[in-house]
Amino acid sequence: MRSWFKRTRNDPSQLLIADLENRIRPLTEQFNRIEDKLENLAAQKPQITIETVHIHQPVLEKMEYRLDKLDIDTLSGSLNLGNNFGTKLSPEPPHKTTPSP
Repeated sequence: MRSWFKRTRNDPSQLLIADLENRIRPLTEQFNRIEDKLENLAAQKPQITIETVHIHQPVLEKMEYRLDKLDIDTLSGSLNLGNNFGTKLSPEPPHKTTPSP
């Protein structure tokens, strides 16, 4: 007959295996969490924001103006068409043009 209070003895190799399993379990869980985070990061598209752009020496290859439909009554000041690299305004009195017949 088996006694209920008898202490069972475990084999040392069984204790070693149980100890290793207890050590491996948290590492496996942590590894799985890291894999999930990497998959989430790979699925997301990176967001890129450019706040400031410095252009030190711009090169303009071709500039084309179409002024055929521009009606000019008086010539004074400067006309800004979008690119004014270092233009200076000279203070001269306005010139009046007479309409051609």
